[in-house]
Amino acid sequence: MLMTLHIALAVGWLGASMVMLTLAVAARASQSAEQARGGYWAMQLVADVLLIPLSLSVLLTGILVAVTSPWGLLRYWWVTIKLIATCAAVTLSLLALPALTRVAYRDALRHVIPAEHSAGSRLIIAASVSVVLYLSLTAVSVLKPWGRTGRGLRHAVRGRRSVSQQPHSAALRERSST
Repeated sequence: MLMTLHIALAVGWLGASMVMLTLAVAARASQSAEQARGGYWAMQLVADVLLIPLSLSVLLTGILVAVTSPWGLLRYWWVTIKLIATCAAVTLSLLALPALTRVAYRDALRHVIPAEHSAGSRLIIAASVSVVLYLSLTAVSVLKPWGRTGRGLRHAVRGRRSVSQQPHSAALRERSST
């Protein structure tokens, strides 16, 4: 159930990022300040109301999935890389994206045509990077390309020791009970 929720939220985050890219391109390409204003206003709304809660939810459910699964939180490189990348994306979603959308919207309110200001271009770049990042993290989740971390190797060795000691312990219990 938790894995399904995590996947659904992550797909929503990817979809919202694609919407942001679409709106950023449309607003930046617009020759009308009114159209640009509408695009940047919509981006502000999506960023504040959708992207921020989605990003935090994806991070939280991802951590919960990791700690409740055999993969563990820091036992495999692919999980660790996903955690680091997700933390960076969440931080940028919380700090940079709302500020950038507000600047672009404010410029459009001042009738600055988006092509004349860099906020529109930076939003296109940010949204493009987000989409590529989330698609890459999806591929990492499916392919699980890297092996165990040092912590994961130590955990695996401890697990093998406890398994190899179990039959021995059982044999000792049997001898002592007879």
